[in-house]
Amino acid sequence: MSWKLESKSLGAGAALVCCMSLGAPAVHAINTQAATNAANGPDCNAARPFYWEIGGSGGAPLVSGQVGGTQFNRNTTVNIASASKWPFGAYVLQRYGGIPGGSSGNTIVSALNMLEGHTSFNTLTCSLTRTVEKCHTIGDNDVVDPSKVGSFNYGGGDGQYAAAAASLLNLGPLKTSGLLSAVNSYLSLGSSFAYNYPGVAGGMTANAAHYVAFLQKLMDGTYVMSNYLDHNPVATQCAACSSPYGTADMHYSLFHWIEDNTGGSLPNGTPLTAGDGAFSSLGAYGFYPWISADKQYYGVISMDGEAQDSYVCGKAIRGAFFN
Repeated sequence: MSWKLESKSLGAGAALVCCMSLGAPAVHAINTQAATNAANGPDCNAARPFYWEIGGSGGAPLVSGQVGGTQFNRNTTVNIASASKWPFGAYVLQRYGGIPGGSSGNTIVSALNMLEGHTSFNTLTCSLTRTVEKCHTIGDNDVVDPSKVGSFNYGGGDGQYAAAAASLLNLGPLKTSGLLSAVNSYLSLGSSFAYNYPGVAGGMTANAAHYVAFLQKLMDGTYVMSNYLDHNPVATQCAACSSPYGTADMHYSLFHWIEDNTGGSLPNGTPLTAGDGAFSSLGAYGFYPWISADKQYYGVISMDGEAQDSYVCGKAIRGAFFN
């Protein structure tokens, strides 16, 4: 494997950071000023107001900021919605010490990859329930569409099924506090993490500081999932598939995204450039955490708005940072 440093002109606020990967030196040209400019630029106008930061696998942020107001900061607790998926996926792998085995393990993995066909899941009805089991069974939440089994269909139904089933994760009787305790018994998440309702795929709140601590433990190998961030990626574009990223041909694995798309457009029509392989878990209200493909850097946007606006902004900031 060969490694090379691309020649770049590094302006004010730029830094050259070296790290070790696979025993060979990998050199990253990063530019904190460019990232700040992007956060305050046109690609991020629609996301305002928001807080953002980028950092490494340990320590304080390398660069951060508040844009469009002071409503959000590092310690503001927000509804992280689908960003709840990543911690739950990490919990499952931590609990099993890796990929769950046997037939039940295969079903759990399939559920975390959203291949089990529970496409009628309704977050609103789930939010009216008190236990993991009731969230799964209320209304049509437990209905399986046979035509969708085996194809990627984004939503909360498959994860809730795996969580509730006694033969799988057996968390059905748990209320929000018990569910959080179960997850924390393996992950020890920060105190801002909580479940608003017993939905494992979207029920959490958290602040940026504590979510970043979770990301850093993914990056430094503290969590088992560190070794499985791209485990058997699932295609998200097919005739029977459904993806919130429109036509972007990203992949998915164990309750997190792999941003390796070749292009595509978001549902609102925004065209996308090719992805950089980052791992992420974008929430419906714009909470956007990511880890670079080499696991050397993380980023987060904290806000309360539209997910597509946050993604466009976050992708622009990350691209500028790796200038």
